[in-house]
Amino acid sequence: MKDQLKQKGFTIIEAMLGLAAASVLALTAMSLTTLSTQIIGNTKRYLVVNSSAFAKMQEYENRTFNNIPNGTAPNYEVEDFSASMASLTNPRIDSPVAKVYSEPISGSLKKIRVVINYQNGTQNRFIEYATYIQLGGVGR
Repeated sequence: MKDQLKQKGFTIIEAMLGLAAASVLALTAMSLTTLSTQIIGNTKRYLVVNSSAFAKMQEYENRTFNNIPNGTAPNYEVEDFSASMASLTNPRIDSPVAKVYSEPISGSLKKIRVVINYQNGTQNRFIEYATYIQLGGVGR
């Protein structure tokens, strides 16, 4: 008689515990997906800004010494390429300020800096490259 009372299957409590565990796993997977999407977007923005700054620095390094303009004090700015950064759409770069500075150190030496500031979510980020260009190309 006792064997007849035993039934196979889940109790309601076991079913609820299983559903709760599945819900926790599903929410964790969704959170990880959202987080990874944000990280990928941030990384794409960083790579685009970094490669733009590096390309601009190479552009100035490939010029002859006399074709690199001298900036004037106090900030030595020679080029603002913010508009070209703002025109990027994939990924979109928010509030870019992209400038090149050329400071004459002496008659045969210039310090070149490429700086890009941009918004990454609520945080302000910047990338900067700097080098010295010497007359005759020595010292790059």
